[in-house]
Amino acid sequence: MKRARSGDPLGPRPRRCRPSCLLVGAAAVLYLLFMVFKFPLLLEIRPLFDPDPHHRPFLGFSSGHHRLLDPVVRNARYGRLTADILRRSRDPPRRNASRIDRMAREAWVLGLQAWAEAEAEFDVADAPSLLEDNRESCPGSMSMSGGKGKVMLLPCGMKVGTAVTVVGTPRLAHQEYVARGGDRTVMVSQFAVELQGLRSVDGEEPPKILHFNPRLQGDWSWRPVIEHNTGYRMQWGKAMRCDGIASKDDDDTVDGFRKCERWVRSDYVEPEESKTSSWLKRFIGRAKRPEITWHFPFEEEKLFVITLQAGLEGFHIFVGGRHVSSFPYRTGFTLEDATGLAVKGDVDIHSTYATLLPRSHP
Repeated sequence: MKRARSGDPLGPRPRRCRPSCLLVGAAAVLYLLFMVFKFPLLLEIRPLFDPDPHHRPFLGFSSGHHRLLDPVVRNARYGRLTADILRRSRDPPRRNASRIDRMAREAWVLGLQAWAEAEAEFDVADAPSLLEDNRESCPGSMSMSGGKGKVMLLPCGMKVGTAVTVVGTPRLAHQEYVARGGDRTVMVSQFAVELQGLRSVDGEEPPKILHFNPRLQGDWSWRPVIEHNTGYRMQWGKAMRCDGIASKDDDDTVDGFRKCERWVRSDYVEPEESKTSSWLKRFIGRAKRPEITWHFPFEEEKLFVITLQAGLEGFHIFVGGRHVSSFPYRTGFTLEDATGLAVKGDVDIHSTYATLLPRSHP
């Protein structure tokens, strides 16, 4: 055992307090003072940010608990912050209120007055019926057997991408008497596929949003032709006729498609390529693209499949999978107005299909 020095009569000296101990003590005193003065304020604002509005505060006597019991906050019609501002707007104004508080109070008062006036003008009894109309749904596709003389309903009209397919067979031509170009009898075989607007005024013929009319034996032009048009109140628009001559390159296209495609005609010969242009294409190495020739897409007593597809700029008509023509939309007619499909004329319809229909009213 180590003995104390004989020269130190008082024994071992006491330890001195380090500076770190003083700093820790001072921090503890400041923290206690902060909690004494700021803790009540934390209890005041805590309920506004509490994710559980029914959770009780730390202390049962906190004023935040009374805010949670407020019916505006409890019913959760508004957010907690918004509800607290609304609750304050109903209380008498404070003398020491800031400018922002006064502006918020005035905005709430004016907003509540405007909302009350709007509710007074709105007939609440009609609200359920309006909601029911908006929730009304329509089928995404439809089909019908037969079809001549019938109208297939498209409840919510059409939209971009909607396709209507008709499968049928043209009948043999029959004789008709015409007075144009001399009194005589001609052979006629034609039919029409029409997209109609059935929501028209009672007593009026429904408008024709698209009139697609193939004339197999021709008309006054004496050659097969396909006519496209629109009609409203018994007034026809300007017809677009496709007679087998392709639309020019400088003509307007519809979604990149030609308005009229080419088919073989006995009375029309395509202009031959000049020797200069042919030699130039060979010199630059441009191969001549093979071209497939097609005849008139309809023939008597031969099955056909017509597809009318709604594009961004107009209707596109395909027969047997081949593009035949494209008809641009016209002012005053919309896809939503096309609520019916009708087929009439010298044709027997086997089936009709409509796909990608809108599921609700616009």
